[in-house]
Amino acid sequence: RSTLFPYTTLFRSRTGDLADATRSVRLTRGEARFKVAKDPSRPFTVEAGALQVRALGTAFDVRMSDENVAVTLVEGRVEVTPTSLALPSAEIATPAVLTVGQHLSLDVSSGERSIQPIDLNRAGAWLNRQLIFDSLPLAEALAEANRYLDVPLVIDDASLSDIRVSGVVRAGNVDSLIAALESSFPVQASEAANGQIGLVRRAGQEK
Repeated sequence: RSTLFPYTTLFRSRTGDLADATRSVRLTRGEARFKVAKDPSRPFTVEAGALQVRALGTAFDVRMSDENVAVTLVEGRVEVTPTSLALPSAEIATPAVLTVGQHLSLDVSSGERSIQPIDLNRAGAWLNRQLIFDSLPLAEALAEANRYLDVPLVIDDASLSDIRVSGVVRAGNVDSLIAALESSFPVQASEAANGQIGLVRRAGQEK
């Protein structure tokens, strides 16, 4: 079973006859959570650009963008292997086996791979259309929020980028996001003629 993030593109493939078919999908953009029934004879694989994720019975998220491919393990165990699209690198030459609560991230341009623990509640908040920020720089918080917006918010004053943001907001609701930022931080939103919304420092607020 899969749950797709908005604007996600997923292709399903099947090889062999119905009884012996392997289970395989290809993620080309966005994010998806997969909950896989255990069946050792029919492993489930996800192809996501530079990574292949293989699971027997588990739940995990795969997220893909032009810059990064990431895997978060929610239940069970998965094996993550670089594909032919990954840059040659000794660091990522061997598969990585993740345990519950681990997050693997691969930088597509450099081939650099990292594995870090992650808060699963925060990582899975997107399933409920929520965004949870915990002392995240404003620039990073907006990058996450913009994944849900048709027109992205931009920072027009670089001094705002490092403001630390904490809280829970509704994903995809630009009005509530702006209201939360303006009420909690020295920022003000301004809409340009082309519809783009920029954030500037509120007048009278020192840097």
